[in-house]
Amino acid sequence: MRPGRVCNSIAAVALALVALSLLPGASPAFGSIPKSTIDRIDSYVDNELQSNGVPGASLAIVDRDRTVHVRAFGETGRGDQPVEARTPFITCSVSKSFTALAVMQLVEGGKVDLDAPVGRYLGGFELAPASRSDQVTVRTLLNQTSGLATTAGGAEMRYLDQKSIRDTAMTLNGEELQGPPGTEFRYSNANYVLLGAVIEEVSGESYQDYVRRNIFAHYG
Repeated sequence: MRPGRVCNSIAAVALALVALSLLPGASPAFGSIPKSTIDRIDSYVDNELQSNGVPGASLAIVDRDRTVHVRAFGETGRGDQPVEARTPFITCSVSKSFTALAVMQLVEGGKVDLDAPVGRYLGGFELAPASRSDQVTVRTLLNQTSGLATTAGGAEMRYLDQKSIRDTAMTLNGEELQGPPGTEFRYSNANYVLLGAVIEEVSGESYQDYVRRNIFAHYG
């Protein structure tokens, strides 16, 4: 099964959990969930994983600082080992949440302007046509309205673990916009690779170090 499909399936399950949490008798904050609702959530996740061919998953429901439910499903797909609560998973697009939070921390710190063109922070970076490049702002990247294609930089994204975020971001230099920035939602991983590069440039730290120090250590 392709990683993208796995990530999309997990995202769909996460959204469904939110919907299930809002059913009558369940608290919107997952507090004091009736056993019947927990059973429905577990059953839903199990069915979705099977129907989408996802080998395994780990579920945790957290209410503020308290974990109220943990359940592991299926196998890891490597050696048929049962999934456990602490089995590591690829974060996929969950990392976009960390990226957005990091950017907003820098905005609140006065280091990033939401309406500044991304080229202000990534020297030498320009999209095509050049006349629209300055319209691609930090805000449009966050909102997925930059105009970059969904598939932009797709081949290079597969090698993010082998090159720096900035180097990967710069492979998008000259990429053609599919429409005027700020006018149409178009999901693209490229938007958040660019934001990751902005975080590194502005903070002077690697993305990993920034997130570890300012998000995991701070909120963990």
